[in-house]
Amino acid sequence: MFKGVRWLPALILASVLFLVSGASPIAPGNQALAAPPAEAEQKSISVTGRAVLEVAPDTAQITLGVSEVAPTAAESYSRAAGTMQRLVAAIREQGIAESGIRTSGLSIYPEYEWSKEERRLVGYRTTATVTVTTRNLDRVGAIIDAAVAAGANEVQGIQFLVRDEARHLDAALEQAVADAKHKAERVARALGVKVGRPVQVQIHDTGSSMPILVKEAAMAADVAGRAGMPVLPGTSRYQVEVQVVFSLE
Repeated sequence: MFKGVRWLPALILASVLFLVSGASPIAPGNQALAAPPAEAEQKSISVTGRAVLEVAPDTAQITLGVSEVAPTAAESYSRAAGTMQRLVAAIREQGIAESGIRTSGLSIYPEYEWSKEERRLVGYRTTATVTVTTRNLDRVGAIIDAAVAAGANEVQGIQFLVRDEARHLDAALEQAVADAKHKAERVARALGVKVGRPVQVQIHDTGSSMPILVKEAAMAADVAGRAGMPVLPGTSRYQVEVQVVFSLE
């Protein structure tokens, strides 16, 4: 009766194969096939290691200055130059080599006096500064005393430094990593598992904190007659943090 009857067994067989393979013979065109279940995430632990090193400075930088006011710029400059020559000579007498003394500032500018809404030129100010570098920290106070006695009327700051800074930062980094691994092992032991390989590391280098002694105001001339200025270098601090993710076995 129907010309296509002879194809019916083949059509039934194709439908059975579809069902056995898990596919649907009829599915909407926009229906996504189900994805295979995701693999279980790798077990891991994230810890933060910290290290702080306190290091004694081995170098000091002292900035000393002279400030002179005179009616003319030439006179102001001449006075400052004469005082600076005596200042440098006094520093050399403290055993500081030429390489340890450098000019760090020189300026000349008009000095005004204000009266109500008017200003009047009263002269010119010359300021000159030198920076002294020494590794003999015990002599820092004596250097300042000698400079003030020679005419220095400004001490702009003292900074204590560590020459081999990279070596101390490396040591702090190694200690921070060791601290992170120690924490991970303690937690893993409590959980009954073992620490595997590190899979991620982030370094938070907070750098160093150098002790700085700053004198904002100009020192009075009679300081030279007082007892020696005590100068305490303190310590420099190096801080490092690392965040490490370890796999767990």
